[in-house]
Amino acid sequence: MQKKISIGIDIGTQNTRIIVLGDEGNNVPKVISSYSSVSRGLRHGYITKTKDASQSVREAFKNIEKMFVGTKLPKICVSVGGTGLSGNIFQSSLPLLKSQMEVTDEDISRVSESGRSDMPQAFALNRRIIHSFPLQYKIDGRVVQGKPHGLKGSRLEARTLFVTCLNHHINDILEAIEDAGASVDNIVSTPIARGNLLLTRVEKVAGVALLDIGLETTSLVVFEDGLPISLEVYPGGANDITNDLALGLKIDLNEAEETKRGVARIEHPKKKVDEIIKNRLEKIFAPAEEHLKKIGKNGLLPAGIILCGGGAEVAHIEAVAKSYFKLPARRIEERVDSGLRTQLKISEWGGAYGAALFNLSDEDEESFGLKLGLDLGKKFSKDIWSWIKQFLP
Repeated sequence: MQKKISIGIDIGTQNTRIIVLGDEGNNVPKVISSYSSVSRGLRHGYITKTKDASQSVREAFKNIEKMFVGTKLPKICVSVGGTGLSGNIFQSSLPLLKSQMEVTDEDISRVSESGRSDMPQAFALNRRIIHSFPLQYKIDGRVVQGKPHGLKGSRLEARTLFVTCLNHHINDILEAIEDAGASVDNIVSTPIARGNLLLTRVEKVAGVALLDIGLETTSLVVFEDGLPISLEVYPGGANDITNDLALGLKIDLNEAEETKRGVARIEHPKKKVDEIIKNRLEKIFAPAEEHLKKIGKNGLLPAGIILCGGGAEVAHIEAVAKSYFKLPARRIEERVDSGLRTQLKISEWGGAYGAALFNLSDEDEESFGLKLGLDLGKKFSKDIWSWIKQFLP
């Protein structure tokens, strides 16, 4: 059987990562190649200088392109993060077609499209929908467990989570990649891509939050009943810990970074170091806790808080998170073979890996991301998770 190959790209504030995945039909994707370059021209996940960002992508592509000399590049999917990403829930309601009074695929499409139309114009004007997750359906005011297809009634309601991103942010990413000589086929949001990869199905059904601490931003995505129910990205990340250590200990940034990672050549008072790190972590955790309170999930996630990203490598972070959130907490430490006899930290490569996984899905399956050039508005009635379940633990 011919191997299916996919490329995933994650342009982060600190690193630009590209990964090539292959699937020979056994539903176990294998890393064929991976490459990372230092990101330039980004701030808080945003591209501020397209040419610099494009150069970072071009450098990351150098080794990858050698594999496809004389052939067409496989499909490319880019994961999008940054503070321009947002998750918002909208409710919509429509009467069922009088000729049938029975829920059909057309009704599902109409109520999904209505949810899009009900977005405030000022909000929708500058944003592009990347994901659409139907969280709940009602028929004549009664909650429907599962899909409403075939049920009878007079009115269908839907409660849907829309994950959107600022248009100019997406356009800048596409421009940077195109300037590097490649073209993007699909787009997914980084928090959703990482959540699907790093969280188990049991955790997502029970209720869990994935807290991804990057260099300058932190993202929070909450799952329940197997679906994402909320997503937020806010400023603040691992750089703030480094800066606090530099100021508090009166040391340079390089030494502060080493101290944060526990590999400093010069020892500093452990009690003071721990106190500085704990204080900053609590400031990073504060917006996440406020959001959990807002959606009524603070202290109510059985699977707890899962920590990932470069900022999650700080010593004792699990204990600090457990105490702060009053929930179980664990850090992602899994690694995978990079295809070059080295190991990749999956918590750091999750964005690129998750994006590449999306491209390995069947074309006729419902997309949980934005497939460029395709109108997804009429496809939401299918199971958006069906393609990826085969990869989940």
